[in-house]
Amino acid sequence: MSENTPSILLDTNIWLDYYIANRKAHHEALALIGYIEDDNLNLLYAATSIKDVFYLVNQEAKHMAREAQGALTESDALACREIAWGCIRNMEELAAAVPVGEPQVWLASHF
Repeated sequence: MSENTPSILLDTNIWLDYYIANRKAHHEALALIGYIEDDNLNLLYAATSIKDVFYLVNQEAKHMAREAQGALTESDALACREIAWGCIRNMEELAAAVPVGEPQVWLASHF
């Protein structure tokens, strides 16, 4: 990550839109992240987003499996968890985590 290059912090919802294809803003999230990568900008995510993206991608994958098959098998559940881990690994490849603590909360509350 270059210090002189502008950085863009994406919130959890954009990451969810990026990874979950049936979300309303999926195509916009794909375009946004593609634009950020094409322009070699620094892409960031809040460290707290990891747990939410993992949980919600895993839940959505399970929901889709239940809809498609009527029930969720143990192997389906394991596959859904691997999909969620894959999204997390991809986030870590595309972007850098930034800490969220009291100073960041204070600053955000004043904007």
